[in-house]
Amino acid sequence: MVSPGRGGYPTGCRFEGSNVAPITETVIARVDSSDGRFVTYNYGTIADTLLTHDWLTLQSVQYGDGSEATYAYTMYWAGQPPLLSEANDPDTLDPLRV
Repeated sequence: MVSPGRGGYPTGCRFEGSNVAPITETVIARVDSSDGRFVTYNYGTIADTLLTHDWLTLQSVQYGDGSEATYAYTMYWAGQPPLLSEANDPDTLDPLRV
């Protein structure tokens, strides 16, 4: 039997983990279709004033026909992911604005 220690947690136990964000993130950079169409994705980062890492965000999408979609984000709360605040995409009827 393990006796409870400080805070009710068992004594002699050890937690191993990390609260550090990954250094690299895997993203989709380009998609090609069998009929020759393609889409390219561009990413950027937004600094977090509370955490020691930046948030990766989709900034724009370039379509093979030359049109482009753009996205903007707002950091409402430090320590939380940024939220999409604007999306301008030629494939939609109305752009999103928050």
